[in-house]
Amino acid sequence: MPAEYVGKDVAVVAFDSMLAAYYEGKQIAPHRISYQRKDLVVNPQHCRRLTLKQTMDAEDVLFSDFMLQWLEIVKPTTAITTYSSYSNMVKGIIVPYFKARGIMLKQLRPTDIQAFYME
Repeated sequence: MPAEYVGKDVAVVAFDSMLAAYYEGKQIAPHRISYQRKDLVVNPQHCRRLTLKQTMDAEDVLFSDFMLQWLEIVKPTTAITTYSSYSNMVKGIIVPYFKARGIMLKQLRPTDIQAFYME
């Protein structure tokens, strides 16, 4: 189930070879059905978004650590050159700046970002 639908009222319909989840009449997550023991059927995109959502809900996460986790989450779905650019910016500039200041994700304010750009 996509992370944005956790806690919402969804309908699940079973077909011969798949399950489909619907929210407000729109199909949001089709999954194949497996009858093999211990066969885990997941959509990796859903897991990454849920991990990101859980991280954002945590109160004791440094913004710098969040950015490193975000970088790993987007890696599989990002072009190599784009990821390289992201990685250089995050690891070389953003993480050192915010780690030195110890700013927690939940405490991050627009003024913190403005100060980052001004430096």
